[in-house]
Amino acid sequence: MAEVKQRTAAKKFVEDWAGKGYEKGESQKFWIQLLGLIGY
Repeated sequence: MAEVKQRTAAKKFVEDWAGKGYEKGESQKFWIQLLGLIGY
């Protein structure tokens, strides 16, 4: 993924997860989305 696309996707990821409440309950979804974003 090109650096510009990575930055755009990372900003969207941060915006989507900002203010999410229950950390333990959302951690699996968080990590799956984050790792998918960086290509794992």
